[in-house]
Amino acid sequence: MFFGIFQCFITVFIGFSTPGGLYISWLDEHLNFIKLWRNFLIDFTAFILKMAGYTITLRAKGLTVRGYAGFNIVYSCLGYGVINALLAFILAYPKSESSKYPPLIIAIIYVQILNIIRLCLIAIYYQSEFSVFGLGYHDIFNLFLYGFTIFGVYLWIRYISTN
Repeated sequence: MFFGIFQCFITVFIGFSTPGGLYISWLDEHLNFIKLWRNFLIDFTAFILKMAGYTITLRAKGLTVRGYAGFNIVYSCLGYGVINALLAFILAYPKSESSKYPPLIIAIIYVQILNIIRLCLIAIYYQSEFSVFGLGYHDIFNLFLYGFTIFGVYLWIRYISTN
């Protein structure tokens, strides 16, 4: 139930804050956390790449690394699906509410850190023809993320069960 609520909220919000259709300009201009989220990922990735010595050109929805590659962040790159699943699982787990706050925060930070690492790697190493067993960058990252996430949930359940 939580996952459905979270997913519907973000999908509806994106619909209302994106020009075209049922666009609400006030929502886009004043409460657009999706745009802030995208900008955070772009800016933090640019910061890391600049610290590593790369020359970066920022764009509204992405960046380019001089002499290498770059990326554009579309909605599916934000990681809200996996965050929604993690948050829904944590909230639905039958434990006290106070024991759920640290994992909620850790889950959000965890997905964002992995996403920034992914964006850094794509910005430098992206090749359109890249494929491993027919899987592209996005699919490989998703498998990696879901595998780590399932392992993390397993560890959290074991920890909570023993305490």
